[in-house]
Amino acid sequence: MTSSSTPVKAVPSNLSLIWPEEDTLLYYNLYDQLWKQRQKQEDFEKRLDTSEKEKEDFRTTFQAELNALEKQLKGQTSAFMKKLRQSEERLEARLDAMQRQLDTQKTTQNANAETVQHDIRNLQRNLDLRSGQQTAPAPALPVIRDLKRPITTDEAVAVKRRKEDGLSPVVDLDTRGHPQSSSPKPTQTRSKTRPKQSASGNSREKASKTRMEEFRQHQKDAHEAYLQLKSTNFNAVRAFVYKFIENISDFEISQKFQLELLTVLPDYLREGKKSKYGWRHVVAVGGTLKWEDVSRVASSIDVGED
Repeated sequence: MTSSSTPVKAVPSNLSLIWPEEDTLLYYNLYDQLWKQRQKQEDFEKRLDTSEKEKEDFRTTFQAELNALEKQLKGQTSAFMKKLRQSEERLEARLDAMQRQLDTQKTTQNANAETVQHDIRNLQRNLDLRSGQQTAPAPALPVIRDLKRPITTDEAVAVKRRKEDGLSPVVDLDTRGHPQSSSPKPTQTRSKTRPKQSASGNSREKASKTRMEEFRQHQKDAHEAYLQLKSTNFNAVRAFVYKFIENISDFEISQKFQLELLTVLPDYLREGKKSKYGWRHVVAVGGTLKWEDVSRVASSIDVGED
């Protein structure tokens, strides 16, 4: 029996990239042996003059060798597939761990970002509240009708003195509640002044009554305007009370009213600098100042003969 001299095909050069070197050599030998067995089979078929016994012996030997090679190939393939599955499992486990780590980092970053945003919103809210309490402009108030009336001689003198001296509107009052004049009063005889005193007293009583009526009307208009306020917080009530005091047209009533406020409501109002509007010189200090209390004090005052 002659063997063919056909060369064995070369194993692919990139096989070492897939399998380890020892596995590559093993497969190379297996394929080489398979190739030789194929050549033997071809030679066997060509030998037509071989006896049946030789054919049977050759077939048995060939089948045994083929089975052994197949068994060896299966064993090597099984080991290789096991290693491949283990590598895939390790790779998948590593990918899962990396994915979980990325998810954890992303969740932590999102939580930190939300915490930072929440802190920023709280800080901005606190700053807005502080800014609103310190510099918030007073809300728009309904316009309180300014009452116009003739100014009396005593009031004209007081206004003129206040403009000339630049003093606080809180001036010394006489026994009747009128500003004291710096000029000496002219001396008059009893016979000449009796009729004039009677006429002056009646005129003063009428003027006091008229001024109080105007003040009560101003108080009534202010109360109606207060009922239309959209906000009754401290800033709104304070601005409303300031507006009410500044729009009092009578100097004597304004001074008496503010002095009464300082006496009755010392926890909410105190003496302050003169306002550039009207004759107001009281300022609010309490956070619970109420218009009802101010209106009650306004209702209690009266300007008339002592």
